[in-house]
Amino acid sequence: MSNQKNTSAGHSPSTSQQKDLDAIIRELIAELESKMHFFIEEENVENNLTGKDRRRLFSAGVRNYGFIDKAFDIARDNPDFMPPHFDAIALNANLRQLEDLRQLMLTLQQFLQLVTSAFMLKADFC
Repeated sequence: MSNQKNTSAGHSPSTSQQKDLDAIIRELIAELESKMHFFIEEENVENNLTGKDRRRLFSAGVRNYGFIDKAFDIARDNPDFMPPHFDAIALNANLRQLEDLRQLMLTLQQFLQLVTSAFMLKADFC
C-alpha cells in the first residue's frame, strides 16, 4: 500500500493539510482583492457597465478581434495611408493592452472554472 494520502471525493485531508489549504485560500483571496483594487484604480473601472453601456460599446469577440489585429498590421505596414490624426504608437500600445487584458480574462475564466469545480466537490462532500 502507498503512504500517500488520498484526497479525492469521499476522503477528507488530514487536519494539518486542511489548515494549510485554508490558509492558502485566505491568502489567495487577500492577494486577489489587493490586485483587484489596483486594477480598478489603474483601469478606472470602479463601476460595472450597465446593459445600455455595454450595448453602445464595441466588443472584441473573435471576429472583431481579428479585424482589429488585421487593421493594425495593415496600418503598420502602410503608414502613408493612415489619416494624419492617426497615432500608430498609441494604436500599438492600445493593441498590446487589449491583448494583455484578453489573456488575463482567459486565465481568470479558467481559474473561475477550477474554483467552481472545487466548490461543487466540497459542497457535495458537505
